[in-house]
Amino acid sequence: MAANPLKPLIKGVFFMGLIAVATLAGLWVLGEKREHDAQFARRLAENQQRIQEQAARYKAENETRRKQIEEADHRAFVAREAAEAKRKAELATRRKIDVSQRVEALRLKAEDGDPESQYLYGWLKRFGTGGLGDFNPDGTARQLRPMVAYPVLGENLTGKLQEVLFVGLPEITRDETAALSWFERAALQGHDESQYEMARYHSFAGPALDVVEAYKWYLLGHTSYLDSTGLPHSTRRLGEDGRIRHESLPSDARPYVPPGLINQLTPEQKAEAQKRAKAFVPRKENP
Repeated sequence: MAANPLKPLIKGVFFMGLIAVATLAGLWVLGEKREHDAQFARRLAENQQRIQEQAARYKAENETRRKQIEEADHRAFVAREAAEAKRKAELATRRKIDVSQRVEALRLKAEDGDPESQYLYGWLKRFGTGGLGDFNPDGTARQLRPMVAYPVLGENLTGKLQEVLFVGLPEITRDETAALSWFERAALQGHDESQYEMARYHSFAGPALDVVEAYKWYLLGHTSYLDSTGLPHSTRRLGEDGRIRHESLPSDARPYVPPGLINQLTPEQKAEAQKRAKAFVPRKENP
């Protein structure tokens, strides 16, 4: 059988068709890729634009908030300055009380033998400046302890704390040993409240524990007493002038003695304490 003379031509046409199809497919793929790349580039540009716009908006909002905060801080500062100036002007009109001067005068009276001054100064040595009350840095007082502060300052300041300014607040070192020394000096002169302090001193466990001596001082001290129903009372009263006054003991008054102490005493110890109390004679340091 003779070869078909058109066969080479047909094969050539076929291969050319394949090449054309492949070329068209490649062109289509390339076009799709370019379109995809173009879309990606547009989305990227749009995202970058949104990010820039958002950043600009946040920056503007932050700048607005910063200015608002600065303005608010400035207004608060101006208000504080005005309030501070007003406060200083108000404090300048107050009557000044030199606390150091009053405490030093108290100390001198205590040294001279005044038992009430010795008791008050002993209180200050026990509690420091806080024994007078709680003071603010500007010289005002949050509160005072009337039964100590008023006698020390020499006047009754009830309802008058808004009228006075406390200057020269002393640094009083707390010293329990010194406090007890002052209490003992006053107690030996017959000062009731100091005798009560000596009774407490000898009541607690430790080197000073002496139940007989404690009971003796409780029997002598009349500041604290029990009424006929067993309720405790005190004879100390604050006068209008800031001084301490003592009320008379009721006829049915009994010495206040902690039950815990009484339970520790034997009959012999009670008798010895009563003997000491009866023999006690107060002696003024400066008759």
